[in-house]
Order: sequence, then C-alpha cells, then structure tokens
Amino acid sequence: MPPPATSAIKKDLGTFKEFFGDVPKEAMVVGLAGTLPYLATSVTVLGLSWNNQRAYQGITDMFIISPESSEYLLHILQPLQIGYGACIISILGAIHWGLEFAEYGGRQGYNRYALGVLSTVLAWPTVLLPFNYALIVQFVGFTGLWYADVNATKYGWAPPWYMTYRFLLTFIVCTSIVFTLVMQGWIEPHNAGSIQRLDELGEKKRDDLEHLRKLTKEDNQGNERQKENPIKDESKHRAVDEYKDETEADSQESLKDDVAEGNTTIEEN
Repeated sequence: MPPPATSAIKKDLGTFKEFFGDVPKEAMVVGLAGTLPYLATSVTVLGLSWNNQRAYQGITDMFIISPESSEYLLHILQPLQIGYGACIISILGAIHWGLEFAEYGGRQGYNRYALGVLSTVLAWPTVLLPFNYALIVQFVGFTGLWYADVNATKYGWAPPWYMTYRFLLTFIVCTSIVFTLVMQGWIEPHNAGSIQRLDELGEKKRDDLEHLRKLTKEDNQGNERQKENPIKDESKHRAVDEYKDETEADSQESLKDDVAEGNTTIEEN
C-alpha cells in the first residue's frame, strides 16, 4: 500500500530542511524576499506581452487591460526588471568585499576584490541592451557568480552554507529568466505586427471619437438654435399662413368679379 500524500510531503520538507538547515533564517528570508520583485516583473512582462498578442490577433474581448496601456507598461517594466537584476548581481559581488573587510578566511587581497568589480562591470551594461539580450547576459552573470561562490566556499573564503544558499536563489532567478526567454520566443513571432496593429486600433478609436464629437457638437448647435429662435420660427409659420389666407381671399374676390361680369354680359344680351 503506497504511503499517504501527507507522508511524502513531510519527507520532502524534511529533506529541504536538512539541505538548507545550516543557512541562517534571516539570510534565507531576506534572500527569498529579494527574488520576489524579479519574479513579479517577469510574470507581469509576460502577461502584458500576451495581452498585446491578443490585440494583434484582433481578439478584443480577452484584453486584460487596453493595448495602449499594456504597451506603455511594457516600456516601464522591462527596463525595471533589467535594472533590478543588475542591482542583484552587483550586491552578490559586493558580498565578497564584505567578506574581505571582515578578513573571513584570511586576507585574499585583489583576488577577492576582483569578484565584486567584475560583477558590477558585467551587470550594468545590460541596462543598455535590448530586453532579451540583457536577460541572456544576466543569466550568464548569475550562473557565473554562483560558480565563483562555489569555489570561494571550497577555498574557505565564504561560510560553508553560502554555496547552498546561493544555489537556491540562483535557481529561482535563472528559472525565471529561462521561462521569460522561452515565452518571449513564442510570443514575439506571433506578435511581429503588434505595434502596427496597436497603431491602427488607436487611429480607428481616434476617428470614432472625432466623429462622435462632431455629431454631438452639431446636435448641441441645433438645440441651441431651437432654443434661441422659437419666436422667429413661429413668425415664419404665421407669415406663411397669412400669405395662404390672402391668396385664397384674392382668388375668391377674383372669382366673384368674374361671375358678376358674366352675369352683366348675359343681361345685356
């Protein structure tokens, strides 16, 4: 009989605690919290890209937000994700400066300082690269620093638990990067004309609004004229009625005259 699911979960949790048991709780909590903004921006960028793909395909009833707002937010969140990644890489390098200041494992001099400098040199140029290329470079930076931290731990330059701690955080961030790159690779070919499509949608919306504004203006002007000139309209109708009455009276008088002349002619004959 297979063990219940709860037993398997408890066993997995026990293995996890045993593997990461030496990591200080404070470091674990702060480190995991530090990955949340990176994960949040990654998921949000994917959601907005998917939203734009819906717009390009003309599926207007599945928008999370309007395509214009989605495009605007993408221009903000993509640099934000890259900038935050550059900050994390720089901090990971700065840790080695702190270990050198504390003389953990002895003074290592330039060898340990170089790790902090190289991480910063690698991290910050990524903010100038296109989004996908920046993610690739940062992926190389995270994995490269993890390899350097593994060796630093082996040489005694860092606490024994640091290698395990760095593995967990690097795994979370790099998995997020790979997932973003894979999904971007799937979305972008379907989204090749998204900008043009969004421009067309925006232009159509502007035309519709302009037409509606014009109709509203004409309607308001008609109402204003009707309010301002009710007397003129009434006078016009009265004048027409008077003209009809006068014409009818003249016709009757003319008819009477013709009848009278006819009678006179008959009498004379």
